Amino acid sequence: MITVYVALGSNVGNREENLRRAIALLGEAGVVVKKISSIYETEPLDYLEQDWFLNGVVEAETNFGGLELLRVLPLAEIAPEVRHPSWSGNAREMLERSEDRSEVRRFT
Repeated sequence: MITVYVALGSNVGNREENLRRAIALLGEAGVVVKKISSIYETEPLDYLEQDWFLNGVVEAETNFGGLELLRVLPLAEIAPEVRHPSWSGNAREMLERSEDRSEVRRFT
């Protein structure tokens, strides 16, 4: 299995519940959550006219690699209507259009 670090963030609805749900969905997708960081409230960057975020990081293990992992992450299931000003479409649509050019590298 590969160790991965997944950044989580929410600034819509019940932010804390969104993060809890995202962590649960990781497990349902076959990603084994090992550690969960503290949660921090952060102000938005770039697009400032939005609510503050709750952010955290999860250390996990998975057999998924690169874009395959991104495709199983729960970002679109939690907030399918969320669109970033610089994206055309939502997160799921952006990932569906992406080619997997990733490779797994081990750092020692």
